[in-house]
Amino acid sequence: MRFFLVIIGVVLIIFLSSPAVILSKVSKADPTHILEMDWTDDVGHMGQFLRKSLPPLLVLTINMVIITLLDYSSVLESYDCHSSY
Repeated sequence: MRFFLVIIGVVLIIFLSSPAVILSKVSKADPTHILEMDWTDDVGHMGQFLRKSLPPLLVLTINMVIITLLDYSSVLESYDCHSSY
């Protein structure tokens, strides 16, 4: 199980942790096309700020979710390894 988690972690780090890759994969999966950022032109002065800061914030959030899931799975595995069943 630990080997499997290490392999998943390495694959996630190599292929999914790049900000450009994460943003392109998420924007391809977005059915509402909200991540194309065309709507920021209608916001006014805040539009440029949103266009520049929203994609990195989204990438950081996705990375934190991945790290949290990996941490949670390792905690669950430690409970499984040290259980008396």
